[in-house]
Amino acid sequence: MAEFYDGVNEFCSTRAMSERQGHAGPHKGGAMLLAVCRGKVSEGINFKYDNARAVLLVGIPFPPLLDPKVKLKKEYNDAKQRALGPHPDLAVRVLGGGAWYKQQAFRAYNQALGRCIRNQRDYGAIVLIDARFSMGASPDAPRNRGMLSRWVRPRIQDFDRREAVHHLREFFADLNTDPTMGRLEIPTAVDSEDDPVATAYRMPGDLAYL
Repeated sequence: MAEFYDGVNEFCSTRAMSERQGHAGPHKGGAMLLAVCRGKVSEGINFKYDNARAVLLVGIPFPPLLDPKVKLKKEYNDAKQRALGPHPDLAVRVLGGGAWYKQQAFRAYNQALGRCIRNQRDYGAIVLIDARFSMGASPDAPRNRGMLSRWVRPRIQDFDRREAVHHLREFFADLNTDPTMGRLEIPTAVDSEDDPVATAYRMPGDLAYL
């Protein structure tokens, strides 16, 4: 990834110098980096500032249902849950197979969606391309939205494709004019249920759903 960072930094430095000298030239428009959930790019690398200004997530990364390890884990959790019953102690309770399966998907999802917003001076757009998050398209939308990190949930908005493109253009135009616009205070505590970095830095900006 060193070559990636070097290339981005060189591009940003050259553009900034050209703008200061008054001959920026045509805008190149950036680039798109494709990756998969649970990989190094989607979980182990920070894309702060101009390294990334948007994350587009297509689908929900559920583990392969027919994988023998996944099937055995679901069966084990179901059996363990039946054996323990509704135990009053949360520390002793076991997730059922279905709940565990969904948790694995959204754990990877929440890791990926925070890649472009890494600290209190950063900003970016997060686009979740899946009808299962749309209140008007899926009865499971409230439950699916509830599985997202808490800093994301209150900022969710539904758009069709045309509205989303228009809204994103306005979003970046406004932030390019004033990057501090809409910045939120950093919370005093981090909720251990959510991604620590994403929770600690609650960023400005809207989320668009296609």
